[in-house]
Amino acid sequence: MRASAIIAVTLVIALLWQSAGRAEPIAQTEIGALLRYVDKSGCEFYRNGFWYNSTSAYTHLRDKYEYVVLTRSIDSAEDFIEVIATRSSFSGLPYEVRCNGDASVLSNKWLLEELARLRAGRNPSFAPTGYNPILCGLGGRAQAGGGQFFQA
Repeated sequence: MRASAIIAVTLVIALLWQSAGRAEPIAQTEIGALLRYVDKSGCEFYRNGFWYNSTSAYTHLRDKYEYVVLTRSIDSAEDFIEVIATRSSFSGLPYEVRCNGDASVLSNKWLLEELARLRAGRNPSFAPTGYNPILCGLGGRAQAGGGQFFQA
């Protein structure tokens, strides 16, 4: 009797842990698309007093996302933008984006505009592979060196 109770409790805990932070598949796809947009943008990203290139910004946001979903649910692309990509968790200062020498804009505005474009132009040919850090193991690194959110 005691062994079956322990097994039942263990299964419940495992199921709760596995579902922690898991977004719906469409949200996973949109979050991945936003991360890829950051990476491929060629823009500069301002964080905690320094400007970073788009690849560094992508890596930072990806890693922050992977960390946060271990303890908090990110249910939508809007949640991702608000919780992960709007401000520094360290300093509270907002992130900014600067593209092609233009004036900087707040990252949440920039990403919300891209999300609107993504949704307006969604079609069946846009079907990148979704990514979920919980399903890929802690840290979400499916490959050595960080893995990728999407297959090319």
